[in-house]
Amino acid sequence: MGGLSEKIKTIEVEGLTRIKQEELIDMISLHIGDAIDKETLRNGIKRAFKKGIFLDIKAVAEPNDSGIKLKYIVKEIPVIDEINIEGNEKITKKEIKKNLLFKEQENFKEGFLEKAKADLLNFYGRKGFPGANLKIEIEKDEAPGKIDINLMIEEGEPLVVKKINILPEAGDRIKISDGDIYDVERVEEGIRRLKNHYKEQKHIKPVVGPYEFKDGELIIPVIP
Repeated sequence: MGGLSEKIKTIEVEGLTRIKQEELIDMISLHIGDAIDKETLRNGIKRAFKKGIFLDIKAVAEPNDSGIKLKYIVKEIPVIDEINIEGNEKITKKEIKKNLLFKEQENFKEGFLEKAKADLLNFYGRKGFPGANLKIEIEKDEAPGKIDINLMIEEGEPLVVKKINILPEAGDRIKISDGDIYDVERVEEGIRRLKNHYKEQKHIKPVVGPYEFKDGELIIPVIP
């Protein structure tokens, strides 16, 4: 940057949508009438990054009449406006959004895309859909600085419980029947419910599990 001894005559900001221009200028702490100080500029940009909404901030100083035109060119972290889900049949959109790393009206960080996909596939696997497949597309929203996430899901064929091998008196409390989808979370919740029942009935060190699912048969060992 040339002409550092001259005063700042104008300040422009390009690419800013998430906060007011004045707020960014105040954070960087260089104002009209000031001479450009590299240390102040560097510290101010660091301070602005702590706001947590910027990917990049560049400062460009150019001669302008009898002074300097200082221009900040910013690139913001986009905000997720909407999450659109298609293709789901057995799992509700509410459940999917709950288990998706990204949330509406929060920052979108592209580096977490693969983790978000892996987490959601793991969730589907636990719900009994090990062959599920999904595609995530990012689309610019009409509103500046915002994006939409489009999630296309192919659930695939579920694993089905064809037979339950469990102590007859314990089967009712597991609340899983032949023909149900093999939902790991539901199985584990049923096991917790059964253990609590035995404890309430004053059984000493009841044993439930570990369970096994093989060739359609759900095996849950029980020693009350």
